[in-house]
Amino acid sequence: MSTKNGVLMTTLGAVCIFLANPVLGEEMNESQRMQQQGMMQQMSKPVAYETSRLIGRDVVNHQGETLGKIRNLAIGSNGQVTYAVLGVGGIVGLGEKDIAVPFNQLQISPDQTRVTLNVSKDRVTSEFSAFEDVRKGETKMQQPMER
Repeated sequence: MSTKNGVLMTTLGAVCIFLANPVLGEEMNESQRMQQQGMMQQMSKPVAYETSRLIGRDVVNHQGETLGKIRNLAIGSNGQVTYAVLGVGGIVGLGEKDIAVPFNQLQISPDQTRVTLNVSKDRVTSEFSAFEDVRKGETKMQQPMER
């Protein structure tokens, strides 16, 4: 990012924080706090993700359990990444099953070092279709939403 763009983003961030804060002396209510937090999270999201930083990355759930590893990214006919292909189960790569997780269900940290999926470890294979089924158009889930 150029210095000019960095200064612009910093200025925009300061303005958003100023506008989201209550009048001096007043406390923020929960709604205002959540709105401010959402604005900051949106500003820190990358415009694009680097496939080289995502492929091979472990995917964990909110309990910190490793669910699998991103083995590939599937691109839909619209040119957008629609699914992350996760290798799950197995031991040291043997017996792994590839499942297709809608890309928009992954939470990716701004620095792309942590990928989280909100599903329990024991339900990950039953919750998502096998990647081969998705390639054939046979899924047990709704199509992913545009991100």
